Amino acid sequence: MDIPRGFLSSLERHCSDTPGYPDVWKDYGDALALAGRPDDALIALEQALELHPGQLAAQVSYAFVLAELGREQEGFQRFRQALRLDVAPYSATFAFGVFAMGYGWEDVGVQQLTRAAQAAPGHAYRWISLAAARESDQKCRELLDKGRALIRDLPVELDHAPVEEMFASVRRWDCPVRHNVPVRHAMYCTEEGRPDEAERILRVANGEHPGHPELMVAMAHQLTMTGRESEGRAWLDGARQVDPECHRADLDCGLLAMNHERYEEAEACFRRAVQQRPLFPDYRYHLGEALRQHGDLDGALREFQRVLTLIPEHGRAVLQVAACRFAMGQSDLALSVLDGSACAEWPEAMVLAARAHLDRGEPQAAKGLLRQVLEKDPGSESARQVWEQLSAVSS
Repeated sequence: MDIPRGFLSSLERHCSDTPGYPDVWKDYGDALALAGRPDDALIALEQALELHPGQLAAQVSYAFVLAELGREQEGFQRFRQALRLDVAPYSATFAFGVFAMGYGWEDVGVQQLTRAAQAAPGHAYRWISLAAARESDQKCRELLDKGRALIRDLPVELDHAPVEEMFASVRRWDCPVRHNVPVRHAMYCTEEGRPDEAERILRVANGEHPGHPELMVAMAHQLTMTGRESEGRAWLDGARQVDPECHRADLDCGLLAMNHERYEEAEACFRRAVQQRPLFPDYRYHLGEALRQHGDLDGALREFQRVLTLIPEHGRAVLQVAACRFAMGQSDLALSVLDGSACAEWPEAMVLAARAHLDRGEPQAAKGLLRQVLEKDPGSESARQVWEQLSAVSS
């Protein structure tokens, strides 16, 4: 994969701007590896693992870079850690199968690739990889046909090479957890005002790794951003067809439903995402939003409070807890939640506090807050609405 210098520089800046994010360091390390800079890649991946020792993809990528530097034995040892972290559908197992095939343990590679393919039966690329591992085996053709059938059954058309050509590229046994590099590259192109190039990059990536759920979700997101929601939804449906437990597809389906005010549908999507990733605060935040819009204030409050258990300084969740309390007629509690919080100085929080003061019969306190908001943003519609309420009460 060609790694443009500008894209690599943007990842380096991202690491500098957000040094505490292991995912950013992992993606930077993968991009450096693909750019032919394995020594620098190792440093970036070490940073990712220092921040999050349990990050499975970083462990796997680290093992591959070690082997690329001629340190295969250390790479095998690194997989001992990665495999302990593995969960369904056995992503580290698949990666170890690829690694074993590439570094001379063909019998182990076939065993691991078989386990991984059986654990994710809708993932075409895994079956094609298993076919490549069993090239001299009479089962090879049957496995290739299975991969072909899975690609054909997807609800979207992939710009993929003929399976035979894909079969040959698979036998390079490249690191299989670097799929986020084209996703990041597409994001970079979009930010640079080149959405067509971003779409092209993602189509190529999906063609090279057919049926990869996360790449399909990225494609869906790109299409949705450019106003092609129905096409995007088809890609999300494809991701869930490959992996019924694809939490990122559920998240994006929920966000689409929210955009169209289909709150019951959104709630169901976000619940599925939360079931798969119960400790992802943003998933719970979106579930809380859907519940609130659907009229379930108790359920929404519970989810926003759980977000704050995971990230106490989550300003949006604080604001939503206060909004729920206010909607329940608990103005005192709404004010106590906002007081000294991470969002206390936000204009929307100050308007909410003004509403709560007005509800408590404290118009002067409400006016003081609204004046501050209107000084910062004279056109604030929400602040002006509350000011009109105050004027009506005063008269």
